[in-house]
Amino acid sequence: MFFLAEECSLCGNGGIGFYRCSDGKTIVFVCTECGTVWDDPQMADQAPVQFLNAENPPLPGHDCTLGGPVSGWATRQEIEAANLANWIAGEGSA
Repeated sequence: MFFLAEECSLCGNGGIGFYRCSDGKTIVFVCTECGTVWDDPQMADQAPVQFLNAENPPLPGHDCTLGGPVSGWATRQEIEAANLANWIAGEGSA
């Protein structure tokens, strides 16, 4: 997986990874440990958009959710297609 940051600004334990949403194209940023979600890479050290939970509500400001058959950690190609490659800070495992 690819990281926006190797350390979450909220919990300090997980990395913030590039995550593909249920529409198969929207990329958000999710902490691998606490599940905090951001939709703007510049805001990853500020208030999150939402937290992951079992209810899987729509992502605020988007027509998609974080769950579903096509959601998951984004590939380099998907990150590049979203014009976010310059935000990649590292690569590793979740």
